[in-house]
Amino acid sequence: MNGIEVALCSNSPSSRGKNFGKHLPVSKTYPFSCKPFPFCFKKAMKDHGLKASQIAILGDQMYTDILGGNIWGLYTILTAPIAIKDRNITKVFRFFEELIYGYLEKKKILKRGEFDD
Repeated sequence: MNGIEVALCSNSPSSRGKNFGKHLPVSKTYPFSCKPFPFCFKKAMKDHGLKASQIAILGDQMYTDILGGNIWGLYTILTAPIAIKDRNITKVFRFFEELIYGYLEKKKILKRGEFDD
């Protein structure tokens, strides 16, 4: 894909995580990644022969994808959530994410929706 290799690190169980990968142009799928812990990131780096400075993580959850990527020193990109309905544990994280977003908006550090179509 234009010189960019894509891997999928999902906290979903093996069957669900691998199912996501079937429908995407990914080189490898890492289900049950336990993000934000760095196990998946470390394994993906080893499997692909890359350093942290050569990797970007794209994720929709601040407390799993973005925190995990930042802990490991990866370039992180926070996207809007893609799920229509979140699991219960994700709802808890989303609540705290909203508190952070509200604080950042109040401090004029973040303006949500500025990149929306």
